[in-house]
Amino acid sequence: MKKSYLLIVSLLLCSNLCGPVRCESARSAGLSASQYLSAGKSRLENKKYSQAILAFSAAIRKSPDLAEAYFYRGKSYDLAGNHRSAIKDFTKYTALRPKDSRGYIARGDAHNFSLDHKAALQDYSSAVKLNPSSIGAHIGRGLAYAALQNYAEAIKDYQWALQSNPNNIEALTNIGIACMLSTRRMEAMTYFERALRLEPDVDRRAKIERWTEKLLKEAGALEKVGNQHKRVGPRTLW
Repeated sequence: MKKSYLLIVSLLLCSNLCGPVRCESARSAGLSASQYLSAGKSRLENKKYSQAILAFSAAIRKSPDLAEAYFYRGKSYDLAGNHRSAIKDFTKYTALRPKDSRGYIARGDAHNFSLDHKAALQDYSSAVKLNPSSIGAHIGRGLAYAALQNYAEAIKDYQWALQSNPNNIEALTNIGIACMLSTRRMEAMTYFERALRLEPDVDRRAKIERWTEKLLKEAGALEKVGNQHKRVGPRTLW
């Protein structure tokens, strides 16, 4: 009787201490890799990045060559700010799916976020070669070019994206910035105005409006300097 009592007490203690973990393990023990993958996508969509990473990692343990699990775990890492781990996962994905431009675009994004713009440029260029009609690859490459201060090439990529979709807000905004940085002010104003007509997000609109105000102030300052020069006239040597 005493032994039975001690056994019951020990089982109750174990249940109280480890019950939730064991229940979770029991529920997930029979899940397949595809089920873990589906669960991870749902958590990623709901911005639960840590939980998504755990689910994708479980899928990879079940199926080490499941390419999609590496891709989405990389996305989760990137959104969580762990760009180094994201790059590793995207590298694995490109090894498993070398002809899929998505992997190179995603790795380019991670390189851009980690400020390795030259590596990003290589990835976006690889994506363009694989999928010349990819707007994402052209816009990403434009961002990398702009970060490397090659504004002329950045503008070319953004213009290509706008030829494919004239109402692409991201391309309109970024080409406006590239034009602004390369002192093509009138063009920048035109692109910003087009972006403002389309942009529904309040915060993004506020940023574009600040850039527009900056351009107007610069234009006003230049006009003022020009008028002063007209009043003073050319200098003489005597």
